[in-house]
Amino acid sequence: MARPRIHTREEIIVSAMDYFWIHGYESSSISKIENATGVSRSTLYNNWDDKDDLFLSVLHSYHLQGVEMMKELKLANGVNEIINFINSLKIVSPETEIHNCGCLITSTATDVEFKNEQIQKVIKSYHSEQLKVFLLGLTNSNSRGELDCPMPLENAVEFIVGSLWGIFTIIRLYRNPQKVSSFIDGLVQTIESWKI
Repeated sequence: MARPRIHTREEIIVSAMDYFWIHGYESSSISKIENATGVSRSTLYNNWDDKDDLFLSVLHSYHLQGVEMMKELKLANGVNEIINFINSLKIVSPETEIHNCGCLITSTATDVEFKNEQIQKVIKSYHSEQLKVFLLGLTNSNSRGELDCPMPLENAVEFIVGSLWGIFTIIRLYRNPQKVSSFIDGLVQTIESWKI
């Protein structure tokens, strides 16, 4: 008789992330997560105290992946890398449910009023990390004489990141990234107007 497959904690987090990303926190239950991950309820409870605890692990993992992605895209290098990233949101990729769900942390921030302070802390930390990386990118371009931004760079970064969170919210609302093409074009044109 074959032994049941042992799922690692990381594999469970990946499966749970996909489920939460598609369905959201509020409509997820331990039973649904159990089915989505393919692990028993006892395995879930052996690793996490409750749904909030599992969700917190998922958000931490997503946060780390987001920070790594920002490094890989070299967003801190300058305005051109920021523009390339924003334009990449329009690229049509194979249609998957995840691709149509926007950003997990953005959707979590708009999904429900969280009473869990740790979850709020991860959301705010991710937002702060984005602000920091984009500010470094604009600052680097500014120091090289590539920018003539009509507002303080801190305000420009708030505008960019706020616009991105809006873009991801609209993607999730319609479950269709193509709904934001004109929004992305407008954001890119605005940032391009700051370049010398």
